[in-house]
Amino acid sequence: STCFIDVVFIVDSSESSKLVLFDKQKDFVHSLSDRVFQLTSVYSLKYDIKLAALQFSSSVQIDPPFSSWKDLQTFKQRVKSMNFIGQGTFSYYAIANATRLLKREGRKDGVKVALLMTDGIDHPKNPDVQSISEDARTAGILFITIGLSTVVNEAKLRLISGDSSNEPILLLSDPTLVDKIQDRLDILFEKKCERKICECEKGDPGDPGPPGTHGNPGIKGERGPKGNLGHAQKGEPGERGPGGIPGYKGEKGISGPPGDPGLKGFQGNKGERGQEGRTGAPGPIGIGEPGQPGPRGTEGAPGERGLPGEGFPGPKGEKGSEGPVGPQGLQGLSIKGDKGDLGPVGPQGPMGTPGLGSQGEQGIQGPIGPPGPQGPPGQGSPGS
Repeated sequence: STCFIDVVFIVDSSESSKLVLFDKQKDFVHSLSDRVFQLTSVYSLKYDIKLAALQFSSSVQIDPPFSSWKDLQTFKQRVKSMNFIGQGTFSYYAIANATRLLKREGRKDGVKVALLMTDGIDHPKNPDVQSISEDARTAGILFITIGLSTVVNEAKLRLISGDSSNEPILLLSDPTLVDKIQDRLDILFEKKCERKICECEKGDPGDPGPPGTHGNPGIKGERGPKGNLGHAQKGEPGERGPGGIPGYKGEKGISGPPGDPGLKGFQGNKGERGQEGRTGAPGPIGIGEPGQPGPRGTEGAPGERGLPGEGFPGPKGEKGSEGPVGPQGLQGLSIKGDKGDLGPVGPQGPMGTPGLGSQGEQGIQGPIGPPGPQGPPGQGSPGS
């Protein structure tokens, strides 16, 4: 005979779990899922196991559900690819969605287990989890809670699982956590699947066995079927009774998906400023083209004179262009300086005008000069 077992892992993907604890939860799911498939029954039963996973924060993501179950390796790859959500902690919606998943996709008369990992410290607007946890246990769903760290709300974790105060809280940081839960699931599966032995088909009768010893008194038998309806005469209709009192207000249902956007309403009055919200996660880098340059702004007023700058002298600049001739300056004060050094001999000056004076005495005759060159032949006319 076959015993159906459906197990869903619930991963806390809120801001309180942070990325390190988020990855540690996924590692735990990998390790325990391997161990679950190593469990076998001591009876002549075969375990037929399916796994599912969901992560929660302010929203819930189911991936993979039971309906897409293929094999253990595919399941572990889907869990590994989970992306961190990182918003508020709302365990109510995690419990509600896990319960609904097990009811809709879990197999009839199978063992149904939900492993919830969280710190039990929910967002202030998280609904009360007591009634929804009790409804899940009434439907035959066993919740096992695991604290993310040593700082947990133990009372809330016990409220979800239904464990007594004597039962120690399981912690993700415990190195023996996988062994502890494997042992706990082994006992649970044996207990829940034991009843399947009685539902096996009967085989062919065997050979008569030897007479047995005198047995103990048998247990009390089950209650017999209801007897046939007795004969009775129908009485006269009674008088109309008083109206009943109004019934109690029902519990709040699970929040449905967001509705379609409504029509645009009229502009209301400006409300009071709300409390400062939490800083959201950085958005992705936008993609777009640069806009057109804006118009030139008006000329700003001159700024105040800055402080003298500090620095090393710059290199000597190139010679500037010759500036215009300035106006003639005022005559300077005449102060006679010291006599200067003798200057160099100047160039010969121009010939002066003939001087005025009386003729001097005749000088001594000079020596006879050298003969001159021979003159040209003379020309003349013949004599008379």
